[in-house]
Amino acid sequence: MRVDTKTPEAVQKTGTAPIAETQQEFNWQQCWYPVTFVQDLPTDRPYSFSLYDEPLVLFRNQDGKLACLTNRCPHRAAKLSEGQIIDGKIECLYHGWQFGRDGQCLHIPQLPEDAKIPAKACVQSFTVVERQGIVWVW
Repeated sequence: MRVDTKTPEAVQKTGTAPIAETQQEFNWQQCWYPVTFVQDLPTDRPYSFSLYDEPLVLFRNQDGKLACLTNRCPHRAAKLSEGQIIDGKIECLYHGWQFGRDGQCLHIPQLPEDAKIPAKACVQSFTVVERQGIVWVW
């Protein structure tokens, strides 16, 4: 029996898709990427890098857990990597906004103490792990 490999039925029978379809469906931005060796990652300051032209920043919180965020403060688009790590939070050098591992803004010095931090005052976070001496980002 001959099977036409270009039909959806052929994919169901064989369990594989034609090569051209597989390549079109693969999303290169949805996989793990090695960023740096753990030994080369600074422990006391942010580490900046780019992945697919997206500026990102790595830092460690107080417990030593890694975080990966977009390297851009939502306030004035300053690079977070030019800031500092304070009590496990990354602080923007420009106006002192502080962000946690999940990208949530935890402190805005200009707000009154009882004011609520706006929901839009956050940055995108990315999954990051350490495996076999390498820092990986998804």
